[in-house]
Amino acid sequence: ALGTAVPAVAAPAARPAAAVDSTGNTTSDRLPELDPQALQQALSSAPDRVTGVLARVSGPDGHWTGTYGAADITTGAPVPVDGRFRLGSVTKTFIATVMLQLAAEHRVDLDQPVQHYLPDVLPDSYPPIPVRTLLNFTSGLPELTQDDLPTTPDGIVAHRFDDHPLAELVAKAVRHERPFTEPGCMQVYGATGYYVAAMLVEHLTGHTYQQEITTRILQPLHLRDTT
Repeated sequence: ALGTAVPAVAAPAARPAAAVDSTGNTTSDRLPELDPQALQQALSSAPDRVTGVLARVSGPDGHWTGTYGAADITTGAPVPVDGRFRLGSVTKTFIATVMLQLAAEHRVDLDQPVQHYLPDVLPDSYPPIPVRTLLNFTSGLPELTQDDLPTTPDGIVAHRFDDHPLAELVAKAVRHERPFTEPGCMQVYGATGYYVAAMLVEHLTGHTYQQEITTRILQPLHLRDTT
């Protein structure tokens, strides 16, 4: 079974008051020391619906890793310190980063319509949808429903290894009614815009979006445990 990763917020350790010089600047910018007890307490106070948590905090005083909950709800096995969690929608941040890099390289114009680059992906009835609206959730593209893909926790777990081509996901989504008709007039969180953005990354680079994320982000940042 997969656990659910959530951000852990710990109460900071008491920090000594920093002296202030004549210019108004502090003379000490030292970060507070790690407080393992407070960090573990923050993890252990996760809501009951959270299956498992893993957190790592690094600083000048070293690093701390803590866990809470179960990695397998059937066996009750605890979350290991080197456990892996499903990345989920954090992928959107990576895709957006790649797209902005491509824009900086003048390989894509964020104000150009998606249709300029991918003329056969969206229905002809759609208005011009600027590339940037894919990234900030203002494109107005419709979303997949529970009739298209499993949306319940049990359904997601049961089909977690299913692999759906991006074009298939977009084709299913655009059969539904759009939440609003004028791109840029409203912000609605969703995934379809990022499916299209990933398709655009692949069209512009000739590589899969996973390859671009790996070479542009994961490898330079030495994120060896992110796949």
